[in-house]
Amino acid sequence: MARVDRALYHRRPAVAVLFELPLDICQARGTTRARIHPVPQDVARELRQMTSAAEQLAPRD
Repeated sequence: MARVDRALYHRRPAVAVLFELPLDICQARGTTRARIHPVPQDVARELRQMTSAAEQLAPRD
């Protein structure tokens, strides 16, 4: 069940939290993650480019 579906099921609002970190910090944290599952730098870069901007997440009238 998707999170939005879960929110609708429980009659609660769906909320998004946006953490705006510089790419170099994201990459550094990705490489220091659990050694079993480090995040490759190209993946962190691609996900960073796909992240919605704060304006896109703002409530609409």
